[in-house]
Amino acid sequence: LVDSQIFYLPRPGRLTAYVNSRFRSLDIDNATVQEILRNYQLTTIAPSRNLPNTRRNRNLIVKTETGKKILKLYRNDWQQSTITFEHSILNELNRRDSPAPRPRRALLP
Repeated sequence: LVDSQIFYLPRPGRLTAYVNSRFRSLDIDNATVQEILRNYQLTTIAPSRNLPNTRRNRNLIVKTETGKKILKLYRNDWQQSTITFEHSILNELNRRDSPAPRPRRALLP
């Protein structure tokens, strides 16, 4: 038998979304990012980047001195119950030691 490797090529839509995320302006303006990070006594150590393949909300990958953070700004039309449900799933995944973001509420003034 010949040892073969599987070559992975993402679907065209995902590849396009990834490339677009790198070249479009940030989904969350830098002033808002800095304001939120200040509330957690965090500072960035590298430029923020858009999270690829996001469709419903604005998401950034922010590198801080304590590690990578995902900053998410929900759309205004999302109901609190929808956000609470999403956070409950993320919290359960963390409880089971699954690699998933750990939600925290923003401490905006």
